[in-house]
This record gives sequence, C-alpha cells and structure tokens, in this order.
Amino acid sequence: MDKVNFDYVVNRELLREDYVRTVFLLREPQQTLPSLLWYRTGATGHTPGEPPFETWNEELTVQYYVQQLRVIEEYAGAVGDPNRAFVTTYKELVKDTPTTLAALQHFLDLEQPLSSEYERIWSTGHRIHGDTSQNIKSGRILKKKKPVPLIALRFSNGAMAETQTAFDRCLSVLSASCSSPGTYSQAP
Repeated sequence: MDKVNFDYVVNRELLREDYVRTVFLLREPQQTLPSLLWYRTGATGHTPGEPPFETWNEELTVQYYVQQLRVIEEYAGAVGDPNRAFVTTYKELVKDTPTTLAALQHFLDLEQPLSSEYERIWSTGHRIHGDTSQNIKSGRILKKKKPVPLIALRFSNGAMAETQTAFDRCLSVLSASCSSPGTYSQAP
C-alpha cells in the first residue's frame, strides 16, 4: 500500500497470502492534513498556505484521514501475522534512517542493504503521484525537518487533537500486530 489517500487499491484476500509482506509507513497528522487538503483541492502550484478551500474543508479532511487510518488498521488485521507485516512512521524513518532501513531489510529478507538514496523516475515529485516538495526530488531521505506548512495553522485544535488520537490508536493497533524497527534492533 502506497498511500492513505486510497483504500480501493488493496485486495484484503491478497494480504492473507503467505508470500505477501506488507509495510505500513504512517505519517503524522501535522504533515498529512495539509498535504491531503492540497491534494484534494488541486492546490498544487498555489502559494503555500493559500490553497482554495471551496471544495474540501477541515471537516472533510479530518473525516477522511481518520477513516483511512481505520482502513489501515483493517489491512493490518487482514494480514494477521506480525512476521508478514511491518510498521514504522515517517518520523522514525527520518530520525533513525540506518536502523529503520536495516530492520526493513531484515523483515523483507533482502540480501542487499537498503539505501537512504533512491532513484528518481519520471513521476517523482509530480502531482497525482505523490509528494511534490523539493525534499522528494532530492533522491535521498533528508534529515532536515520539513517546516509545517502555513495551512496547518488553519486546522483547529479540535481537528488536530482528533487526528492525533486516531493516529496514536492506529499506531498502537499496528504495533501490536506488526513487526517494527524495534523487533529487529539486533539486525546486522
């Protein structure tokens, strides 16, 4: 699964297959909500903090994000085996890239180590295909903290609290039913 944006992509029966390994990479609401709102409003190319709000608002964004976290919880439940599911967060991946990638390598049983550098392809950094920020276009996992977009200031405290609670619940559910970087802390 690539994104919280879509829940129609994954066949839950496929997740139950012994040969399938599922990786859940969760993104915190402080970064996800603005990104989701920009994506849903077609705001790419607008000045940060000034996208159109006419068709997609805080309430719809929060509802959608919370619902998609529930879908991710269902996916983890469908896998049903911590040896075939792995969870980490964007924050964890950026904060401790070597440990997280080593754990993921071990989980996927890869001979070659995973690298913090990646090949950019034609769709890297293009709208519809994901993140359009300069960070993704760098070709590597960057350690610098991405500033919270100005649009985040427009989300109410209630919205942020609701989505943080949903995120924490989802991470807790997945942590109980998936492997994680901590599972493989002794990985070579």
